[in-house]
Amino acid sequence: VRPIDGTASNSQTAKPWDVQCSMPLHVAEPPQVISVAFRIWLVRNVDLVTATFECKFRVFLEWLDDAAIGLPKGKKAKLSVPEVLITNAVQSQVIDRSSAPEVVDPCTGHLAVQMLFRAIL
Repeated sequence: VRPIDGTASNSQTAKPWDVQCSMPLHVAEPPQVISVAFRIWLVRNVDLVTATFECKFRVFLEWLDDAAIGLPKGKKAKLSVPEVLITNAVQSQVIDRSSAPEVVDPCTGHLAVQMLFRAIL
């Protein structure tokens, strides 16, 4: 085991965990908190053999964005919308969506958007 500072001092020898901890850590931004709700409109073509079904559902997203603070309430904001992925879908399609996020509360930057999906799951 070699000393941390490269000298032959026995008072402070490097341990594998010391070397890793002495390196600067990259601090990532915290994940964005997004509230998700959905309403199922239709379930049909249930296939028990392939374990699939067709459905139509609307997804509602709400989140806080500092860029929306001070914008007029109820207006559409030209801000990015979180991506929605349906990972277990055989096929999915967005058939309707909000043109842009709507400002719910200009004091907090609360935004809302909705999208209508058709999918085979």
